[in-house]
Amino acid sequence: MNTLKSQFNLIIGEISRLSSNSIRLSVGRKDKQKNCREFDPLNSPPISMPTFRLSKATRPTGHRHAGFTLIEAMVVLAISAILTALAAPTMRNLIESNSVSDSVESLMGSISLARAEAIKRGVTVTICASEAAKTGVVACGNSDAWSVGWLVFVDYSNDGSLAATDTVLRVQGSFEKNGSISNSKSYLSFKPTGTIGAVASGTFAFAPASASKPPNENEIVKVICSSSGGRVRVVAGTGCSS
Repeated sequence: MNTLKSQFNLIIGEISRLSSNSIRLSVGRKDKQKNCREFDPLNSPPISMPTFRLSKATRPTGHRHAGFTLIEAMVVLAISAILTALAAPTMRNLIESNSVSDSVESLMGSISLARAEAIKRGVTVTICASEAAKTGVVACGNSDAWSVGWLVFVDYSNDGSLAATDTVLRVQGSFEKNGSISNSKSYLSFKPTGTIGAVASGTFAFAPASASKPPNENEIVKVICSSSGGRVRVVAGTGCSS
């Protein structure tokens, strides 16, 4: 007990010694002289801290629920409907144009194959309209609607029809969903010289599948034109220009 009391008195004495030491604060400078005053940390008044108050504009007034009002939602729907109506014709034209271009590229590839094989093999190579890919019957059709598909074959008999001894080079599927492909003849033949036979016509017209005509129909409709010398080209519009 005496030990605790002595330690307590020692602590009190140390605090008293420290409190007797003053801290001099510099309050200004003039001619390199310092005016100081003593500061007693135990007996000095407490330092007041600045206080802040929230204005009415910054005070929390409660929770607000974010969202759209009915009028705002109706305005957004109206604008979306207008934009959709404006974009619909352009989108339809783009889809139909891509479909027609797909059919044109496929037939142009088959025509190039037939001409190249005719020159390479030294025999007649024919392209004919055929539903072989759909029906499984590998034979030329009598229709001039080429959108059902076609065949590319080596025509040894040179008569425009597929015989048992002829060699089939390509069987093309239907393009009916892409639109119509019409020709006045049901076949197109290339001679060993690369020229087109006099009987067959090398003019193919492509039209979109839509029943209603688009505003820029002449830009969508395409025609494959070929000369008797075997030159093949694609033009926009309804006929081959000179």
